[in-house]
Amino acid sequence: MPPSAAPGRAVEDAYPLTPLQEGILFHSLSSPGTGTYVSQAVLTVAGADVDRLERAWQAVVDRHPALRTAFAWQNLE
Repeated sequence: MPPSAAPGRAVEDAYPLTPLQEGILFHSLSSPGTGTYVSQAVLTVAGADVDRLERAWQAVVDRHPALRTAFAWQNLE
């Protein structure tokens, strides 16, 4: 059974995890809240046009499937 999509999104494809992805998922689920494998950056840009930035980012996400990747592991065989 294919995983369900995020609200408002259709599932484009479903693939099994690679061994590396399985390991990352295992560590993330076995130690929730630790931030293992999470990198985050916060930028403050003075005078930014937020609406224009959101539209530009959405265009990038729409163009590159890798940026729409999600990992579904619950309720799967």
